Amino acid sequence: MTDARKRLAERYGSAAAALESARAHMNAAIDEASDAGLSQREIGRIVGHSQPEIRRRLLRRRPSRTWPTMSEYAHGIAAELRSGDTDFAFRLVQQGAATARDLGNAEFADFARVKPLTGDERWDTLVQAVVLLAARRRGRDIAWAPPSPLSEEWFIVPDEILRERTRRLAQPDLAALNIWVDARSLETA
Repeated sequence: MTDARKRLAERYGSAAAALESARAHMNAAIDEASDAGLSQREIGRIVGHSQPEIRRRLLRRRPSRTWPTMSEYAHGIAAELRSGDTDFAFRLVQQGAATARDLGNAEFADFARVKPLTGDERWDTLVQAVVLLAARRRGRDIAWAPPSPLSEEWFIVPDEILRERTRRLAQPDLAALNIWVDARSLETA
């Protein structure tokens, strides 16, 4: 090695290691934020990259996952709740339940790894119960604590005329959590 090459290697060799360490740290931050349910745009704001760059990094690191986790559904549900659209928020719960049914066991483990949170106690209990029910059907456990029952009854469709019908057709595990919804609405999404 020539003297010039040797000097450059000594001077900048540690810079390459620092750059690789920074890249690994950035990828870990992106993965953690994604697992927590943050949108690609929010992750970009936090780490100082554009949303398309965040998407590219996530796709490179997770090329085989083509479905959202329940935590990602919960993030979408939270956005719909902030905009006042509870109907579409429930649609996302239904889509999450359908995704949970369709996944293989290994995929389901990734789907349910992070506790889904919407920022609303009732909706948190519902989305967590959906994951718990899907896990029980598979004979699997989840890594986080199951939801506690709500202190008051919550009818997802708050129509007085439908209350008795909803009670008769309610999903028993959700009813035990004080969540009243026709069981078929989560099975046919």
